[in-house]
Parts: sequence; structure tokens; C-alpha cells
Amino acid sequence: HLRDALLRIVCCCLLLALVSVACAPHVIGANGMLYRYFPIWGTSQSSSRQGYQFAMVLITEVFSVTLGQAVAALSPSIFIAALFNPFLLVIFSLLCGVTIPGPQLNVFYNKFLYNVNPFRFLVSGMIAKALYGVEIRCGPEETYTFTTPNGQTCGEYAGAFAAAQGAYLVDPNATGTCNYCPYASGDTFMAGVGVNYATSGRDIGIYTAYIISNIVIILVAARFLTYAKR
Repeated sequence: HLRDALLRIVCCCLLLALVSVACAPHVIGANGMLYRYFPIWGTSQSSSRQGYQFAMVLITEVFSVTLGQAVAALSPSIFIAALFNPFLLVIFSLLCGVTIPGPQLNVFYNKFLYNVNPFRFLVSGMIAKALYGVEIRCGPEETYTFTTPNGQTCGEYAGAFAAAQGAYLVDPNATGTCNYCPYASGDTFMAGVGVNYATSGRDIGIYTAYIISNIVIILVAARFLTYAKR
């Protein structure tokens, strides 16, 4: 890039735009192979939900490519760029809502880093499309066991509580020992981690906007940050 800029062979912005376009066939092809041979988005779901998951994975791959180019454009050397990458990946991974759900983060992380984290919108959108309206049935090892007092049935003792919590009792008519599952549907789980199905369209739109911001950073940095040693 520096060589071509000094010799005025080609516009630096055009050069970087062509580099980005050259990556498109590889990204689309890799995503198509992933969709064909490793259908991670659930073949039992509707085509619209599968299409959404496919789009999210495709956007993630494009985002990764443009983010790497943006970091390279901002860095004076490969060494500095290599130092940036672990920092960004740790922030993206830890504060996207997977390791710690967004509502459980402290105020600083929840209000700032969580809300500006691009992977937050990836995780939120994919969870919403995968779990919305899905009925959940716990296995025997996934339920909580308790004993009812005075010979009451499980439904009489804890039925109202389970319904209020979005949970269910495996056998409401049982007496003595009861099995309690904390999730009756995917909606209950989503509410606990701060995910809303209604914002899934917003999530994919904002996630796409991060790609545009990466491209803007690449073009601006290439135009004005011409490090002599790069």
C-alpha cells in the first residue's frame, strides 16, 4: 500500500476497496459450505429462522475480515496489530452475554462495553431466533427435586409458583417428591439473559452497521495514516 501510494500507481482507497471485494467470494463460499455440511442453525426450524442464522454467520465472517483490515490499517506495524487483536477478542468474547448474561454485568460493563460490543448483537439475535416459542422439557438430571408437606400434590404446593416463574412441574399430581424444571419454554430462558425476540431485526441491522464502520475506518486510515515504516 505504501509503495503504491508513493509511486501514485493506484488510489489507496480504491486498492483497499478491491482487497475487501476480493475476500467476498471466499467468505460467501465458506459460509455456503458451512450451511451445507454443518447445519448449526437447526434443520427442524422454519426456513425464515434458518435464513436469519445463515445471514448472521455470513455477517460475522465479513465482519471478521473487515475488522482485521481495520486493525491493520490503524497499526504502524504487524507487531502492534498483533497486540491489538487479543485485547479486542477478549473484550468481544467476555462481554457479549455468553460468559456472563448482560443483566448480570455491573453498571459500567452493562451500560457501556456490553452495549457497544458487536458480538452482543450476534448472540442476542441468534438466541432469539433459535429459542423463541420453543417448548423445553428437562431431563431427569436437569430438574430440581423437593418434597411437599402434609401430603399435598406438587401442583397444589408449587403449581402457582412454577407458572409465575415460567417453569413447570414434571408431574403436578405427584405427592411426596416433586421434580421442578426452571424453564417451560425458550422465552423463559431468553428473559433471564436479557434477550428479546422483538429486537432480532434490530440486532442484525446494527451488526451490519459495524461492517460499514470497519470499512470507513479502513478507508480513512489508509488515506491519512501512511506510516513510513509500514
